[in-house]
Amino acid sequence: MDLLILNGSPNRDQGNTHKFLQPFVAEAEKAGAVVESHFVADLDVQPCRGCYACWKARGDCVIEDDMRWLLPKIAAADVLVLGVPLYVFHMPAPMKAVIDRIIPLSSPQIEVVDGACRHLPREGGDGAMVGSILLVSVCGFWEVEHFDVLAAWTETLCRASNARCAGKLLRPHAYAFAAMPGIVPAKSKVVHALRQAARELVNDGQVSPEAEAAVAMPLMSQAAYLKAANKSW
Repeated sequence: MDLLILNGSPNRDQGNTHKFLQPFVAEAEKAGAVVESHFVADLDVQPCRGCYACWKARGDCVIEDDMRWLLPKIAAADVLVLGVPLYVFHMPAPMKAVIDRIIPLSSPQIEVVDGACRHLPREGGDGAMVGSILLVSVCGFWEVEHFDVLAAWTETLCRASNARCAGKLLRPHAYAFAAMPGIVPAKSKVVHALRQAARELVNDGQVSPEAEAAVAMPLMSQAAYLKAANKSW
């Protein structure tokens, strides 16, 4: 299985997204996956211009940037892992720019699929614009409900691109996860769940609801987290 990880954190390997992904990546590789990772902050990806050149005579995007080599990798990956910190209840703008630029993988014709309008994959495709999509996201708020908009968007993207939604690994109060030593029992349970999720993805192509829930479990009380988080400000 080939995993392509796009990490949308501007903090790169110092960010909570990267730290949260590490046990997952290590276990996925141990289970036999080939993992390729890129920090979106290091890429030259311009916003989509909405010119439709990719749907007209040219057939591909007119913009000369890193999407030239990244788009084929997105199309070929078994699983596209979207690693994102939550920014105003969604993903950072540079990551969204990458997703906006996958339009060349689709056909301009609109078809009705399961009662809804869709752009199907280009002729010659295998029935999906991308393979499976796994969302991995972190945020500074204590409650997991803050991911609801991003989670719903991910499910919509999967439906629209005819991709399988492989799961959603969500880590609220991620600063606590990053700061806690690994020997803390609560963190150990989350790390164990991340490893379980990686094995499930590689072996079954899907993360179980049980693993998702364990990954998102509280690490401390809301009151304790607020006290610790607000002290730094």
